[in-house]
Amino acid sequence: MKKLTITLMFISIFSMITYAANTSQLSLRLHNNSYFTVTFDNVFYKNTTNNFIANNLNPGNHTLKVSQKSQTYGNHQNNNVIFNGTIFIPGGYNIEAVIDKNNKFNIIKKTPLYNNSNDQNNNGGNNNQNDNWDNNNKPHDKWDNDDKPHHNSHHNNGNNNNHPSNNYSMAMNANDFHQMKITVGSKTFENTKLEVAKQATAANWLLSNQVSEIMQLFSFEATKLDYAKFAYDRTLDKEKYYLVNNAFTFESSITNLNKYIQDHK
Repeated sequence: MKKLTITLMFISIFSMITYAANTSQLSLRLHNNSYFTVTFDNVFYKNTTNNFIANNLNPGNHTLKVSQKSQTYGNHQNNNVIFNGTIFIPGGYNIEAVIDKNNKFNIIKKTPLYNNSNDQNNNGGNNNQNDNWDNNNKPHDKWDNDDKPHHNSHHNNGNNNNHPSNNYSMAMNANDFHQMKITVGSKTFENTKLEVAKQATAANWLLSNQVSEIMQLFSFEATKLDYAKFAYDRTLDKEKYYLVNNAFTFESSITNLNKYIQDHK
């Protein structure tokens, strides 16, 4: 009887460990870091947040609805649903996801929560993926090389002090950013510099201080402002976007950019 009890205890412990190792964590935000409310698996979370976190998620499909408050007549507000569909959560991962400006659900980073050598071998050690879902619950094709943000979790970017959280680990690393600056700076004409800068920015994620450095490669204020507006959507730490103001010469440019950002939210 004693042996049976011990055996059952070990089976129970093993089952709990196996279950825990297969659960995942989801961190969700909007592309512009604004606040929202969530209904997850038919449970409504009434507190607004700009970073929703769900723990101990079973692998498989989950229902997700994301809403924002929209101002209407007077002081009355309605919920504006920006995503409502089914998402797939793989087992054993810390998942960072974004609702993009087209209201699509994108997994932008996937990190194993536990030591899983088989998964590392199967994926070549790179667990950053883009899984895009629309409101019809169907996954979109993976982004191609012209659209996919650059991930560098397997690189040492040399700027760890500028990355206050893991959300910034996917920003263009120091070496790639240096090459971008050289390429942009090597062009003779201002419009060509701007075109190359936009091309590189559209295919990567940047930090605010990196945007500011690129702006300083331009000679004209109008070009700096044009690029600052373009790069806003490709910047991870939007809460620090005030840093780009250091690249401007005229205060009117700061006012113009701030109005753009406020209208863009």
